[in-house]
Amino acid sequence: MSDATVGNALSNREWAVVVWLTVFVLGAMLMKDVRSVFWGILKMLVHPKIAIPIVLFGVYIAGVVLIAWRFGLWDSDLIKDTIIWTLGPAFVLFFNLTRVGEQDFLRRTVRHTLTMVVVLEFIVNLYSFSLPVEIVIVPATTVMALTAIVAGTKSEYAPVGRFLNWVLAIIGFGLVGHALDLVVRGWATLDKAGAVRELVLPIWLTLAIVPIIYVFGLLSVYETIFVRLRFVIHEPRERRHAKWALVSTLHFRAGSLAQFGGEWQHRLTQTHSFKDARATLKAYRRSLRHSGTPPHDEADA
Repeated sequence: MSDATVGNALSNREWAVVVWLTVFVLGAMLMKDVRSVFWGILKMLVHPKIAIPIVLFGVYIAGVVLIAWRFGLWDSDLIKDTIIWTLGPAFVLFFNLTRVGEQDFLRRTVRHTLTMVVVLEFIVNLYSFSLPVEIVIVPATTVMALTAIVAGTKSEYAPVGRFLNWVLAIIGFGLVGHALDLVVRGWATLDKAGAVRELVLPIWLTLAIVPIIYVFGLLSVYETIFVRLRFVIHEPRERRHAKWALVSTLHFRAGSLAQFGGEWQHRLTQTHSFKDARATLKAYRRSLRHSGTPPHDEADA
């Protein structure tokens, strides 16, 4: 294994990822059908409805980093890790913002950020094998993980999935054990302060973006409901009343909004004033509180 990689230098594992991503992209670009899909995705990403939130999200992260720098939590040695986190976990969370209304989605995200798994992932990535070894390990473990996921979707392939999960677990425990051994043996020369900053970076960054993810997710849920109302309430004045009633009654309750529809949407379409629409939505809220499975509204937690 190489020495611990702390700072902006790419580790052998990260170089292996870069190599395989380059090979994958270049290979994909040689296929006409894949190129057309790629350009379609690119056009979608530059559409204002998607591009503007992405830009705002990037500006928000930059603002968080700037504040952290002012308070000594961030320095230039963390540029690489910040970019990797932004392009990876941050944007994965961003493109899952429509799940904000799901029960415990954000709480699960926060809990994962604060678990020992994050520490173990950091320790494993602190040390890497030689580049040739990493060139083999990275695609092998990736293929096994993806195959295990696919196998888990069909009962007839379940034994294969269980076997691969065991293999991945053994590999994972082996990497953790080896890395811990190297941490102990190299403790005297390890940049401890730099390692701690890298360890806590994804934790405080993830916690910092939870509010904006919730806001974007909330707006996405509202947009979905408003689009539906456009097709079921044809009178513009009554549609405005319904929208304002939704905002003034359910406001930041993403869980309640995500469950809104069906019979309650039909009842809302039968109202003809803001007062009636609001009364209907208050009844909807009461029904959720009295039901056996009330929604989990993160904003109320």
